[in-house]
Amino acid sequence: MLRHHLRLAVRLLKQNRLYTLIQLLGLAASITTSLLLLRYVGDEWAFDRYHQQADRIFRLTTRVVTPDTDDHVAFSLFVVAPRVQEAYPEVENYVRILPGYHKKAVHYRSKRFKEAHVYAADASVFSLFTYPLVAGNPLTVLAQPGSMVVSQSFARKYFGKEAPLGKTLQVDNQPYQITGLMQDVPAQSDLYVEALLSLEDPQSEMDEWSYTFLLLKPGASAQALEKKLAKFAEEPLFDSYDEDATNLKASYSLEPLAQVHFLPGRLYDQPKGNKTYLCLFSVLAVLLLAVAGINAANLSLAQSLGRSREAGLRKVLGATRRQIRLQAAGETGLLLLGALLLAGLLSLLLLPFFNQLAGKGFTFTTLLFSPSLGVLFALLLALAVLLSGYQAFHLNQSDPVKVLKGNPLQSRQGIGTLLVVFQFMATVTLMSGTLIVTSQLRFLQQRDLGLQPARVVVIPLPGTEAVKQRVQAFTQRLTGSSLTEAVSLCDTGGEPGSFLNKDLFLVEQDGRMEEKAVTNFSCDAGYLPLLEINLRTGRNFAHDRPADLAGAYLVNDAFVRWMGWKEPLGKQIEFFGRRGKVIGVVRDFHFASLHQPVSPLIIMYQQRSPEKLLLKTGAGGLSASLAQLQPIWHELLPDYPFEYHSLEDHLAGQYGQEQRAGALFHWGATITIGVACLGLLGMASLSGRRRTKEIGIRKVLGATTGSIVFLLLRGFLLRVLPGILLALPLAWYLGRRWLESFAYRIPSFGSSLAIAAGIAFLLALLITLYHGLRTSQVNPVITIRSE
Repeated sequence: MLRHHLRLAVRLLKQNRLYTLIQLLGLAASITTSLLLLRYVGDEWAFDRYHQQADRIFRLTTRVVTPDTDDHVAFSLFVVAPRVQEAYPEVENYVRILPGYHKKAVHYRSKRFKEAHVYAADASVFSLFTYPLVAGNPLTVLAQPGSMVVSQSFARKYFGKEAPLGKTLQVDNQPYQITGLMQDVPAQSDLYVEALLSLEDPQSEMDEWSYTFLLLKPGASAQALEKKLAKFAEEPLFDSYDEDATNLKASYSLEPLAQVHFLPGRLYDQPKGNKTYLCLFSVLAVLLLAVAGINAANLSLAQSLGRSREAGLRKVLGATRRQIRLQAAGETGLLLLGALLLAGLLSLLLLPFFNQLAGKGFTFTTLLFSPSLGVLFALLLALAVLLSGYQAFHLNQSDPVKVLKGNPLQSRQGIGTLLVVFQFMATVTLMSGTLIVTSQLRFLQQRDLGLQPARVVVIPLPGTEAVKQRVQAFTQRLTGSSLTEAVSLCDTGGEPGSFLNKDLFLVEQDGRMEEKAVTNFSCDAGYLPLLEINLRTGRNFAHDRPADLAGAYLVNDAFVRWMGWKEPLGKQIEFFGRRGKVIGVVRDFHFASLHQPVSPLIIMYQQRSPEKLLLKTGAGGLSASLAQLQPIWHELLPDYPFEYHSLEDHLAGQYGQEQRAGALFHWGATITIGVACLGLLGMASLSGRRRTKEIGIRKVLGATTGSIVFLLLRGFLLRVLPGILLALPLAWYLGRRWLESFAYRIPSFGSSLAIAAGIAFLLALLITLYHGLRTSQVNPVITIRSE
């Protein structure tokens, strides 16, 4: 019996090749896109969940409050963790990881690289995190100063096939002996690690800030401990950090390790994921399958209406409801099986493109053995049940006596209309979202930042006092050279879009010095002209004024507004005993991303060893300048790799998450629109074919081609227009909510909604118009006779 149903299903699918092809392509495209989107969601959701004790590990963050500011910092003071463990028995262990503000220079013999994922950590790091060791004792590998644990890929990079244990690497010109070898850390790590260094002297680091993770004992409540930490925060821990911090208050938060990747950005935090995007992609994946399912349902139902005589005859010959359901299930099963096979081939072909789009490294094997495939199969099973049940329900409603007398099976127009309305509501919403995202990203790229990053190259420097003179010599060789137009030295925060320090300053306010926590960086006199940052009033730093080096400050407009100064020039500012005056006010420029408004800023004259060199290339171009720069670097700084990056690229990278999400959303929305158009194409074709006799009679009675086309158009547009109208307020609400994450955003997006609605309406109009004209041209005599 099953074999009979399958053979019958194959025959029926072959008889309706066009509609089968439309259903097959729509389902295959939807399954492929949904699988890739769900794989992306699953990969993001898996961040840090591979740690065996992840449910008991919490990051300890600090909320630093002054009378004027409230900042949530991803760090905590080095001294906090041991005191918390001592005070609260529910804390089983802790680990502190010193942040890497800049890449570390690592070299072994002739191999020299800058490494971004090398951190110093407590020896307890292997007791908390699941970093399996291939060689070495996890309790002792980082116990001694000068010890180092490297990953397998890191070891191969420097030693090839040689055994790494016992070998010595130079890290920022300090020797570290490799005492352990660990497996490569999974890519789903919020704090990705390739090598771990021992702490030289933990006691000497007590004034430092670090990423701090606590391991709670089994059964301990993080919420209860967080409440206890409110009392702990009353201790004067900051006295060791800054004796002038009389108005500085701190509170502590515990963040579950598995949630760290998605939490709103903290100061000094790593790049984050976004749960909102994951929810959108999940909804998009479901919508894709729903749109394809609606197409298949409508086309299957429309074909079923044409098979009403067959259904009636089968009932007269003794077919049961169960047998008709099995027949419908066979057709649906074969259709989905074909779509799955085609989707597998499409996934294999599209995977490289998707990886480039999403910034991932998925393989076809990871797709086949990922939990997302199980989720997809569950959705497809639900879709199969609904499709076959929907078709069988309508076939079973036929009265065989009436059908065999010539009364065809009538469809329930209400359900089909609702499905088409939902389909176009989803399509227009997605199209609107795509246009809004595109407009916002274009706005970010075109907004005036208050600085000019064009042709500016950033060269990271060693940042140590030991090579300060050689760095100065390198800078002097470049200054005035035909290779460069301008050169400037600054600290890490001086590069727009980088980590910015926020420190306590004493600032003159109404004749007295008050504590203010202010964002700041240091640079030399060449910084403002190189980036073309304009002064509103006052002057820039000057190399030939020793007083500037001793104590001179620049502030931005936002700082002046924040302080309420009417005359900022000459106001006093003090930082760690360095008292000076404001000599100039710069116009606001975007030193952080456009997610945040321009905040108050203090710029200090560069005193410490610089960490970044900003270079505006000369007329010869970037490649020519860099080709001549490298020999000078290797001559003066032979122990440090030469690296550089474009400031324009760095600033664009601030919106990498939005760009990837926008590209994925655009891709998914395009597929959805294409699938919806395929469905409309099939429905228009089938509707015209089913009404051939009616149209023939109308033409015989004198109906014009225009009136027949209008008749067909009206039926389709009455379904499409409600979907478009329902989509507009939904798209407006979702677009407004997404734009709220940007401090600077497009003023309105009504045009995006109008364009999306117009495109959807035009597509529906053209498709139905084409089939309407085609149907109306058929000779009525032939159609009536054939009927």
